[in-house]
Amino acid sequence: MMSNSYRFLDFLMTLVIAVLVFACGKDELDEASELKGYRLLTVQSDIPIVNFTDQPTLTVIDYHPDELKGNKPEIEYEWKICPFSIGSSVAYACFVDEIDLESKTNTVTIALPLILQEAFSKLPGMTGAMMMGDPTQAIDMISSQLPTEAADLARGVDLYVKVKSTIKSTNESFNAVKRIKLNIDPMKAQSNQNPTLQHIRLYPQLDSYQKGQEIKIEAVIDPMEQEAYQSYYTATINDEKIEKVEEKTEEFVISWFATQGSWEFDRTLVNDDPNVYTVGDQEGNTRIYVMVNDGRGGIAIDFVDIKVAK
Repeated sequence: MMSNSYRFLDFLMTLVIAVLVFACGKDELDEASELKGYRLLTVQSDIPIVNFTDQPTLTVIDYHPDELKGNKPEIEYEWKICPFSIGSSVAYACFVDEIDLESKTNTVTIALPLILQEAFSKLPGMTGAMMMGDPTQAIDMISSQLPTEAADLARGVDLYVKVKSTIKSTNESFNAVKRIKLNIDPMKAQSNQNPTLQHIRLYPQLDSYQKGQEIKIEAVIDPMEQEAYQSYYTATINDEKIEKVEEKTEEFVISWFATQGSWEFDRTLVNDDPNVYTVGDQEGNTRIYVMVNDGRGGIAIDFVDIKVAK
């Protein structure tokens, strides 16, 4: 049987690959644009990229058809965090035991210093005191076991927060995973803010719309909010590995959802023309969601209800 130490080394090598593969910051969530039933749309963190001392608050944004009828369904939420995971390639399996987060609502605040102390104490040869004393040095102790990959680990570790929502009336459960980047090396620390979705603008703006009518819909966003950041990677030149830094700028991607009808595009960019929505065939209220993703864990989401005439 593989010892804990060798198992951990194998896990770390896979984690390094996972950090690179999942660097896009995309949440592993259902992306179909038509909301036919309940949907756990996204999980938003008020601090998209965290440091050791942060206490981020995460919020589930979900939709249930009863909301259009003025009813609020009873939904219970379960939260867990996996500080050391390989990622989606193994269904977010956790190297150490997942840690339960004490919240049954759609919002949870994570006390990272305590969570990381508990998680670190479960790693082979480590103690929670090491993490609390000098977190950066503690992570270096792990990465030093893989000297050729130490620079990669120093750029940050992915924390995976898992949430399960259960609809009490039907006992149906739904799952989602939110990836949060944890800064490790203070010299390479990244920061990020959630985008701001200022307004959802409809052309034309009417009290009600006809079935099959086309509406131009614009997500009003300030393009200047697209933040500049540095991307680190390792290049091999003349058989020598050299660390490179690339200056980049976020590119907001807008996702469009509706409870009926259809879109010209399911995804657009911030500088694209307004999207075209074709009204569905069912009279009554239709809800339209617009979500902005900055590609680094930052999210903004809002909705507007329209009335479909008889």
